[in-house]
Amino acid sequence: SRTQTNKSFKRLYLIEIGETLLLLTKYEEAANAFTEAYGLAANDDERATNLDRIAYAYASMKNFTKAIEFELKANLAFDRAGLLGEYAESGINLALYYLEVNDLSSAERTLLKFEKLARDNGGMYYLAKALYAESKYYKKKSNNELSKSKLDEANKIAHDIGAEDLKTLFNGS
Repeated sequence: SRTQTNKSFKRLYLIEIGETLLLLTKYEEAANAFTEAYGLAANDDERATNLDRIAYAYASMKNFTKAIEFELKANLAFDRAGLLGEYAESGINLALYYLEVNDLSSAERTLLKFEKLARDNGGMYYLAKALYAESKYYKKKSNNELSKSKLDEANKIAHDIGAEDLKTLFNGS
């Protein structure tokens, strides 16, 4: 019991170290801290969160191949753990990482999957995020009309639900 408590505290400590290193733009060291914390995770929730942060650290380094590897694992773990919001967020991030490496077919498939998930479950926040990511996808495919349409729909939803963070994100790009 005491050993488990020490592992839990060490994991939390490593996560805090990782988050601090991200703020200091020491992404490689952050990825290492999150990887070590992952080894101490007690369940799928904790493993998924650590994998997601590892992916984010690699994405911050512009190493999108590694980001995809870890985000894919995180996404599966969030799904297993039944964490719908985190699952959707992770899936949208995964699609954006696919866009970064020009894997357009994986990006499209992933985005459509998470748009459907959000629509089917009434997740307007994640629907707006998925539509925003789709607008980036269509822009990359040089379909500016569809890109604008998706962005307009995302902005309308963000406005309707009062999601200031999304409005800032959408209008900053």
